Amino acid sequence: MNGKEVKFFELRDSMTFIPVVCFRINPEELEDQDRWLAGRAGIRTTEFVYMIELTSDRMHWDPDRWGGNDRDTRAVCHNHIRTNWESLSSGDVIDAEYILGLQSYPRASERLGEPHEFTLEELTGVSSDGRTETNRNIDKYLEEKRVKK
Repeated sequence: MNGKEVKFFELRDSMTFIPVVCFRINPEELEDQDRWLAGRAGIRTTEFVYMIELTSDRMHWDPDRWGGNDRDTRAVCHNHIRTNWESLSSGDVIDAEYILGLQSYPRASERLGEPHEFTLEELTGVSSDGRTETNRNIDKYLEEKRVKK
């Protein structure tokens, strides 16, 4: 990285779809002239993640400046992106309700076509009866051993 990275994300919430582009600036990894300019803007030692809505002119570097309440979609998602930047890929869905624990699975991307509600089994491998595929395979193995006796 040269001190600058860009990623696109799909912010989701109840009845909400917000396409954004985010860029992260790490002043410690910038070239001299860029580090000087960032320093003049107050960006000296801390990484900043700017989030820009692609459908408007709204942009912030501070997640708390989006809406003023802890439940604002942009604030929740921006904070998640800033905190988890390294593990996120460009194009990922960032689901506010999932982050807040209001639903047990994240929404699928709208680019997949019709909205798809993932089942718990699809996400975790645990079926509705609480059993994993490993549990089912062990049961099958034990049943086969019993039948052979």
